[in-house]
Amino acid sequence: MPLWVGRVDVLAAAALAALLLLSWALVRCLRRRRLAALYAALADSVASRLVLRGKLGARGFAADYGPAPAPFRSLSVRVDSGGRRGVLVFAGTLPSAPLSEIIWVRNTPPLNALGANPGAGVWTSRRLDVAAVEYATRGDNPSAISYEFQDLLTRLGPSLLRVSVQQDRTPHLEVHARITALTGDEIGPLVRAVRSLARAAQIA
Repeated sequence: MPLWVGRVDVLAAAALAALLLLSWALVRCLRRRRLAALYAALADSVASRLVLRGKLGARGFAADYGPAPAPFRSLSVRVDSGGRRGVLVFAGTLPSAPLSEIIWVRNTPPLNALGANPGAGVWTSRRLDVAAVEYATRGDNPSAISYEFQDLLTRLGPSLLRVSVQQDRTPHLEVHARITALTGDEIGPLVRAVRSLARAAQIA
C-alpha cells in the first residue's frame, strides 16, 4: 500500500475525531446556555433569591429559594439534563402537614405509586376521563387540590411526570416535569401553579 494512502487514513481519522470533539463541545455549550436561561427564568419567577448549591453545569443544577415563597417553609428546584429528556423537580415543605393530599405518576396506577406503606387513612382513586388519567386523593375536601392538579396537567400535558403532596413525606410536595418542551415564558406560570397546588393542600 502506498505511504500516502496511510497518511490519508490518519488524516481522515484525525478529522473525524476533531469533528466529534467539536460536536460534543457544541452540544455542551448549547445545553449549558439553555440551563442558564432556565435558571434565570426560575430566579425571576418569584421575589425570593434562587441560590445555587453548586456550579451551574452542563448536566444540571440544584438550587433553593431563600426565603421560600409563600406558602412554603422551604422550596428547592433540581434540574437533571442527563440523557435525551431532562427533568425539572420542584420539592417543597409546608409550614404544617398538608390537609389535602394527592398522588399521580404518569403511566402508574395511583395506589401502586403509593407503595407498600401509604400511611394512615384511606386514599380515594379518581379519574379524569378527558385525559384518561387516574390519580388518588386523601382528605375531607379534595376539590381544590384536584382542581390545581388538573391545571398543572393542562398546562404541561405530556411533559408532566409526577405530582405528589403527602403529609407523611418530606418534602411534602414534589412536581416532576420534562424540560425539553418548556420555554422560558412558561416557567413563571408553572411556579405559580406549583404554589397554588401547595395552597390547595392547606385547605381543610
